[in-house]
Amino acid sequence: MIVKLSCIENNIMMITTYKIGVTGSAGSGKSLVCKRFAELGVPVISSDEIARQVVAPGMPAYKELLNLFSHTAVFENGRINRAMLRTLISRNPGMKKKLEAIVQPAILKELSFQIKEVQQNGGKIVVVEVPLLFELGLEDRFDLSITVAADEDVIKKRVAARDGVTESEAGRLLGLQMPQQEKIQKSDIIFWNKSSVEELFMHVDKLYFKIKNSFVDMGRNIA
Repeated sequence: MIVKLSCIENNIMMITTYKIGVTGSAGSGKSLVCKRFAELGVPVISSDEIARQVVAPGMPAYKELLNLFSHTAVFENGRINRAMLRTLISRNPGMKKKLEAIVQPAILKELSFQIKEVQQNGGKIVVVEVPLLFELGLEDRFDLSITVAADEDVIKKRVAARDGVTESEAGRLLGLQMPQQEKIQKSDIIFWNKSSVEELFMHVDKLYFKIKNSFVDMGRNIA
């Protein structure tokens, strides 16, 4: 784990719910980090899950996607074929911008709603998985930003296996994203996912208890 700022102690006195944004390139392991936070009892919000919800059949964004992509990105059951969408936008950056213009406003609206729900329910820490954290300029909405990073070749292999595409195709998809090094430079904390899952979880645990203990020292309760 690399910590670039002493941001936890500096800001925590003014915070009622500590908001952590987790990002990273596709295949970096950010979902593993969020999984560990959830195992520790922290509410976790996934913008990827929200993205699935807002493009479900019958939703406004779903109808707009059908108009944009016709039926080339739809399964027989009517749901959006997300793997096909990723392939299509990797070959057409202009189409990627049109896709984002449809989906992102709906995602951000639901994301804000779910964060407020955690706050209203008394949650002291909330973790949000946001692949486009820096691309969308959302870092100011969070008290701490984490980038999960891994070796570029490893990331490319993971994306190829996940999407059932060649490594060349995976490379094109990754090329549409903000470079990993830029995410690292913008982040408060970097978790390197280059060894075992156990080591990655150890870094998450260390950070969690540091934040948790900062609240406890102030007499606050964390579930």
